[in-house]
Formats: sequence, structure tokens, C-alpha cells
Amino acid sequence: MNPSLRRRTLLGGILAGSAAVAVGSTAVQAAPGKAHPGPGFWHRPTQLGTQDRVFLERGLMHAAWVRSGREDGWYPNAGLWNGSGFTTPQFYKEVLAVSASKKLEYSDEVMRGLDQPTWAIARAPFGDHINPDAQQYPGTGFPDPTEEWMTEKMQANVQNLFTVCFGDEEPYSADRVDFFAKAYAALRERYPWILVHNNQALNQYSDAQLSAYTRTAKPDLLTWDWYVWQKNQFHLGGRPNALFAHLERYRRIALAGHDGTGASPITFGQYTTGFRLQPERPADDTANLTRFKRRLHLSESQLNLVPFTTWAAGGKWLSLFRWELTDDYTDPVSGNTWETDGLFLTDGAQNPYPAYHHYARINHNMRSISPYLTRLRSQSIGRVAGQDATGKALSALAGIAPWAPGTDAGSGLVGASVKNLGAANGGQPGDIFIGTFRQIPGLSDGENRAVLPDRTNASAFMLVNAMAYALDDYTDPFSQGGSGAELRQRLTVEVAPASVAGRTNAILYRVDPATGGLVEVALVNDGGKLTFAVDLDGGAGELFIWG
Repeated sequence: MNPSLRRRTLLGGILAGSAAVAVGSTAVQAAPGKAHPGPGFWHRPTQLGTQDRVFLERGLMHAAWVRSGREDGWYPNAGLWNGSGFTTPQFYKEVLAVSASKKLEYSDEVMRGLDQPTWAIARAPFGDHINPDAQQYPGTGFPDPTEEWMTEKMQANVQNLFTVCFGDEEPYSADRVDFFAKAYAALRERYPWILVHNNQALNQYSDAQLSAYTRTAKPDLLTWDWYVWQKNQFHLGGRPNALFAHLERYRRIALAGHDGTGASPITFGQYTTGFRLQPERPADDTANLTRFKRRLHLSESQLNLVPFTTWAAGGKWLSLFRWELTDDYTDPVSGNTWETDGLFLTDGAQNPYPAYHHYARINHNMRSISPYLTRLRSQSIGRVAGQDATGKALSALAGIAPWAPGTDAGSGLVGASVKNLGAANGGQPGDIFIGTFRQIPGLSDGENRAVLPDRTNASAFMLVNAMAYALDDYTDPFSQGGSGAELRQRLTVEVAPASVAGRTNAILYRVDPATGGLVEVALVNDGGKLTFAVDLDGGAGELFIWG
């Protein structure tokens, strides 16, 4: 991949210098003498694998990278954090050499007063990339994967540690994958409820390499980052093809699982945007100075699209990169000044920008669908094809076929037509993204907690308006344009209750985005076809469940 597109290169700071176990009917215990999560979820008998039971207990995750307390830099206070709806602070260090603590650390100060107790770690074990360094790590050139690297502060709240990402954005190599395999196994032995993974940037791993990494290292989830509007705010029909291409490949390889057979899938997820982007490089900028101009903000529909398509495809992990309040940065070597990539969710006085409120609404929607999606597994994905502003059909998406009744016959979803309710995209309809689900195999009545209307024959689908447009002036966070309402589309959906897997007289419910409650959908008999209509904001989606 082009090194200039890697995330840390995009930020000024870089210029400074065991399988998911199917438990059976017995309980899995923490290692002797180790803390374990309460209240008791980890030792309840279960048929679920590790990552399924952890997400079932913790809920869908939308973390955010934050600093480790005041000595390390600015962090959002409890009022800002709780109002945003993010679930999990993910502690990181940008540049250890200039960090006050000189190490990756947990912070009681950041966690104090938060509504949810979970936390996460980026760039374990020591706050940097996993690169061979013969001087720092004699012998193998890598850190010792078996050592206990957690600090005393981390261990004091290890029962609420959700995920640990070892390293970040490293290129593929066999010895690095071997390190991951040993590090994952060592942490899993000590703290089996913590989900472990590594994160890749766009195209760092080929499909073959990603499959080999999954098979050898045995992560609990696959994650990646790609900021689809970086340098390009406009896509035909409001649909960024790269987003769907990478969503499809990570979903496909995650669902294949560690052994590639699909018998024991793992989950997946990606990063959301929390920093100001750089504009497209003009042809006459031969020195590439444009990359220092970090001015671009995202619209509501753009912010919607990544989370909702991830959830519709079956992903359960998201993390915001990153929540900062930074000043401009001057590289001491080149003398170039990077305009701040912070000031995205708030201004310098910590007053919320529109993006803050958009994410708060997105995260509220996430909490509404979380009890359902954490009990469901992705079955299929597809699309209702849209058009560009001239009326020309949008190009096909590899691995994501146009929806047909046979795509997932047991979903009860036959097809859909779409109408653009506004003037965006020349008034032409954009794509609709579809994901279907079944219950996670082995889910017990106690684990269902009466959430799914039919635990043994659960069938669901999620519809997402895949059209997103930029702000009219994307250097102004308060600019008009690209709102969910401006990109709103109406779907007329045809369903066949008699075809729902395992059911004869199925009733369709909509998950209310505001309350999370189930609302029965009134079906219309349209010439022998059963249909309903739903209006979806740009980039947003809704979940429907049969009962």
C-alpha cells in the first residue's frame, strides 16, 4: 500500500521521531488467582464461543481512542463522554518518547464517572507498533509474547477490559504473525474473557495473508481502518465502493473462522472517523504539502454510513480514531506544520460540534439494536442497486450481489424498491444495503433473556440507506449539506412470512431506534404481495425481526 495513506502517517505524531472456544456445558474459569468479570457471566454454563458470550454480556462496542489521563494530554470529561454514547475508552500512546508516563497506561481519572465500566487497549503491549528491534528486544527482535506486560493500574480493573489490540497497522510477515499467536495465547490463558486482535490498514494484508493470519494467530476478531472520504469527499451515487469492498472481505474471512470452514465464525469491525481529514492533492502540489492541511469535516450521512453498514453485515466492534483536542504540530525535522487533526467532535473550548451530536444519535441507535444483534449472526448480504445523478446504474460490488428472493429465502425478505425523497444525487435513487441474520447457534433461554421473539428460529434483516454526501462546505463543521434528512430514501419492501425459516405464521417487528422496543409492522396486501414502506435517512438503517 502507499505508505502516505497509513493512519499514523496521516497524523503529525509520526513525524516525531487460542481459538474462540466452544465451551460445552461446563464453565470456563479464570486462571488461578486472577480476577474475573462479574457478576458471574464468565462461569455460567454455555454453548457459546468466547467472542459471542463476551459481546452478549458487554453489548455492541463503539470505543474511542483517548489519552491516559491529564499528564498524558487532553481527554473528554465524564459529561462529554456520557453524552456522546461511546461505550469504551481505548487507551493509547501516540509517541512514547514525548509521553509523560513513557508507557501505555490505564487511567482511573478518565474512567471516573463514566456510565459504562468497559475499557480497551490499543497498541499493546507497550504502546507502539510490533516491529523487530534487536536492541530493545534482544534475541527474537520482538517483545517477549509471554511476559505479563500489564501495569498495576491495568490489572486492578482487568475484569472490565473488553478488547486488546496488539500493535497497529503492521505489514504482514510470518514472524510477526507468530508473535501474535503466542501473545494472544498467553493473554488468553491469563484473562480468557478479553478479546484479542491486531488492526490492519487498507490493503496491508491480501486475502491469503488475512486468512493465514486468522488461521495461525487465532484472533477473537478481525479489524481494519480505512477512512473512505480521505482526499475524496465525492462518490458516484453517494456510495464509496472501497467501504463495501473491505467490509465484504473482512466479513467473509471472519465468518470462515480460524479453520476456514465456517463452523466457528469470529466477529469483525472497523474504525470510525474522529479526526479532520486532508483534502485531495492538487496536481500542481509536487511537494505534497496538501497533506498538512487537515481541514475536512464529515456530514451526518457520511458519519452514519460506516457504523450502520458494519452492523448490517454482522460486525460488532467499532472504534473512533480518535477523540483529541490538539494544537497544530510542527515536525522538528522537516519544519512542516500539520494543521490539527483534532477539533472534530468539539471546538477548542470543548463545545460540541455537529459531529458530536451525530455520533450521540448513532450510538443511541446502537444501544437500541445491541441486545438483538449480539444474539444474532450474519447470514447474507446484498444490495438494491441505485443510480448515479445522471440515472446510470451504479457499478456492481464484488461479493455483494443484487438482492433476489433466493439470496436468503429463510429471511422472509423477497425484495425492495427505492425512491429518493430529496434532490441529492439528482433526485435519483441510491443503493440500499441489506444484511440478514439468524440466531447464534447454542443460545440458551437464559442467554436470550426473552430478547429474540423466537430463540430457536430467529430470523432478522437490516436495511441501510447506502447514500451519503458531503457537507456543502466541508471545511466548515456547521455547513449545510449531506444531512440524513436530505439523503432520505423510501423503501417499499416485499416480504413472505410463510417463507421465514422454521415458521408458518411469522409476525414482522421493527426495532424502534429510540426505545429498542419491538413494534409490529403493518403489512399491506398489494395485489397479492405483502409489503411495507420505511423511510431511511442517508447512511442510516433499521433492524427488523420475525417473531
